[in-house]
Amino acid sequence: MKHPSLKLNFVTIFLVVGIVVLLLLTVNCSISQNEKNAELRALNTELSAAANEGTKLQIEIDRRSDFFSVEQYASEELGMHKLENYQIQYIQNHVSGTAELLHNEENENFFGQVAKAFSAIGDFFGN
Repeated sequence: MKHPSLKLNFVTIFLVVGIVVLLLLTVNCSISQNEKNAELRALNTELSAAANEGTKLQIEIDRRSDFFSVEQYASEELGMHKLENYQIQYIQNHVSGTAELLHNEENENFFGQVAKAFSAIGDFFGN
């Protein structure tokens, strides 16, 4: 009769050890989960701060790029003024299809013409 009692104690001990192991694993998982949650909260706080900073910077950009403030800065600081209609001048340019020779080279001697020809050939192959 003592034999079944020993078997019962072994099963009880096995169950107790199993429950203790499961409790330790549960505690370990809870600790890991709490660490990850704390890290998540810190990163969310950092994200919110960055988003708020981005919003502040966008408001500052919008404020500084306002047309009136840009116009005021240009006129007061840079001394620029808007162009008025009376300041615009239109120029009409009539271009004819003719060319005019400004320098006549007919009076040069033979060596001058040869030197000019070699100079033109050198410029052609050099460029």
